[in-house]
Formats: sequence, structure tokens, C-alpha cells
Amino acid sequence: MIGKNNTSHLMCCGSSFLLPSPVKTVVKKSRESGYIWGSSTGGNPWSLLLDNNQKLRKIKIDHKDWIYSIIFTTQDFSGLLQSSKQHGGASSYRGGKISEINFDVDEKLIGINGTVGVTTGCHEGFKVISSLFFFTNKKTDGAFGKPTGTSFSVPWDAGSFAGFYGRGGLYIDGCSLIQGMCSVIVHIIKIHRFKVYCY
Repeated sequence: MIGKNNTSHLMCCGSSFLLPSPVKTVVKKSRESGYIWGSSTGGNPWSLLLDNNQKLRKIKIDHKDWIYSIIFTTQDFSGLLQSSKQHGGASSYRGGKISEINFDVDEKLIGINGTVGVTTGCHEGFKVISSLFFFTNKKTDGAFGKPTGTSFSVPWDAGSFAGFYGRGGLYIDGCSLIQGMCSVIVHIIKIHRFKVYCY
């Protein structure tokens, strides 16, 4: 898409990248679930996109009656661990119970279950993720949060998981699944010139 000032926009995995022209793009989009569990409008968008050389090694969840926030830790082929920003838990809002899920190198996510509820108390009336379970080829982790409200369940083939995306404010308002591989690599060739690849 060409915009003002001879710029272009690349849409990939729900994200928009503003690219000065000229650009060279090779795009193969990942497969998003097409449906977000919870709210599709609350909070701000977030995403975890695994590159071809990354594995998910840890999920840190702040929870109580709802899922307040989530942090992902990935590892690349060189062994380097990198943690994401905290998604949810805006304004230092916390549930108070911190749980961590650690994954072996050969462990693969094959499904998630959860529930969507409506908050009560000081911040009532928000549609949020109220609980989560994670399933791998080795174990089940959960429940995190309190299983109340409308349930959802999504299995997938081992090896097809490529990340999550959703929305987060005070809580994790919504989340969904990305299948297939998608990575965005931006190489600065020189000022105002980029190459962008999505696999």
C-alpha cells in the first residue's frame, strides 16, 4: 500500500510496517486463527512471533481471578534467551500470583484451553481472559486464573505453532494463535532503503 511521501505499508501477521520507498518485499503470511478469544478492542495489541531459529522456553503469568499479564521467553539456536515485554498489567496492576511454565528444548505446544469472563470489583465490566491451560507433547500446565465464563479449546499439530497475538491493558483482554512460520527481518541497506522478508 502506497501512502503519503512515497512511503508504503506492509501488513504482516496483524502488524503494519511503515516502509520508505523503494522497498523490496517477499511475503508469505502466517496463518492466524481468524478469531480472538476475549475482547478484540480492549487494551493495546501485542504479539509473539517466533522466527525460524527460535523456540518458546518459558511463559510467566500473573493471575488470580483473571489473567493479568504474560511474559514470553524465547531461545535461539545459539542458546541466547530473550524475554518479551510484559503484555497486560498496565499501571502496575497485578493479580498477585506469579506462575512460570518452563519448556524443554524438545517440548512443543500442541494446544491451549481457557475461559473468557467479565471482570468484577474495582474495574468491573471488562471482557478478559479469565483462565488458561497449556498443553505440550509432554505435559499439561494450568489452570492459571479462575475457570469462569465461556470456554474455548484449540488443539494443533506439533510443530505448527508460531506464536500468539492479542490485546492487553489492565488484564489480558484477548488472545489468539498464529500457526505457520512468520519472521520479519529488516535490513537497513542505507538511509531510506529497506529490505523486508516474511517467511
